[in-house]
Amino acid sequence: MCQSIRCTRRVFSLFVLISLLLLSCETEKYPYYLSADHGVLWIANSADNTATCINRIRNETIGTYPVGPNPSRTAVDLFGNCWVGSRNDDTVWFVTQSGETEVYHGFNNARGVALDREGNVWIANSGNSTIQKIDTSTGSVSGQVTIPGATYLYGAVIDGNNTLWLSDSSSDIVFRYDTAQFPSIDTLDSVSVDVYGITVDFDGYVWAAGPGSGVISRIDPDTMEVMAITTTSVMLSGVTPDIHNRIWFCDDYANALIRYDPQTEEFDSFPVNGTRPHGVAADDNGFVYSVNMDSDTVSKLDVETGEIIHIFEVGSVPYTYSDLTGFIYRRITLGGNDS
Repeated sequence: MCQSIRCTRRVFSLFVLISLLLLSCETEKYPYYLSADHGVLWIANSADNTATCINRIRNETIGTYPVGPNPSRTAVDLFGNCWVGSRNDDTVWFVTQSGETEVYHGFNNARGVALDREGNVWIANSGNSTIQKIDTSTGSVSGQVTIPGATYLYGAVIDGNNTLWLSDSSSDIVFRYDTAQFPSIDTLDSVSVDVYGITVDFDGYVWAAGPGSGVISRIDPDTMEVMAITTTSVMLSGVTPDIHNRIWFCDDYANALIRYDPQTEEFDSFPVNGTRPHGVAADDNGFVYSVNMDSDTVSKLDVETGEIIHIFEVGSVPYTYSDLTGFIYRRITLGGNDS
């Protein structure tokens, strides 16, 4: 089985390379960079030690598979396979849609997980504030590299310049790191913002959602200047852009998703028919998905009307607020910021 998975990874790396070569032909501002959307999303069920794969096109569950203890963030590759870290041991898991798994060791309570432009996986360890890289072409795992000044790494996302952005929820810091210098940490920039969820939009801005303050922050990727936006909410968690580059975030207390339009500066609130929405992700087809931690569900909403299209039942305590649909990876990380 491991041999088959390694072959899949090599094909994936080749596919990413070919896709990147094709990007230079695109002129549309927000183009469909790659071939057909794989159409799935992945949820890490923390209390069950499982990950659930959902076909979001057909609105049906593909399967729920065992992974490591207390799983959290998920990252989805171009084939709809999942990478998920375990917060209670030293493992990171690769899971295919059919449930095949491969386990990687040597981590320290992995939380943040993100894919780069070459298809490699970057892990942020909450146990000791280090980062690691999984080379998906060889399956090798790097050593742990400490992020100076970090106390509790919480999330990770990679933008279209292959820059790794890390959130530190304990110290309220967002770090900017050029992956090309790894494993060196000669250059590391940071900015203080209230942060829980973290994402990047089509224009390259990094967004941080702050719990307790009711503020979302937009970070300029070049200058690190921050624009703080006071919201109508209190407890914020997950955050994502939608297909129109509007920003969605979770209002944990109100059991709602909030949509913010940077052009009009208007807010709209939409109930999710679930409790404690913690994660949110978008797709190419005009939908967003709310991961409802206390009701063990995922709600699918129309990005224009906020109408609930479908509610999926998942495992116990779904705790996923990363790129669970692969939308950020496919459209932004691989798309670049200069289209």
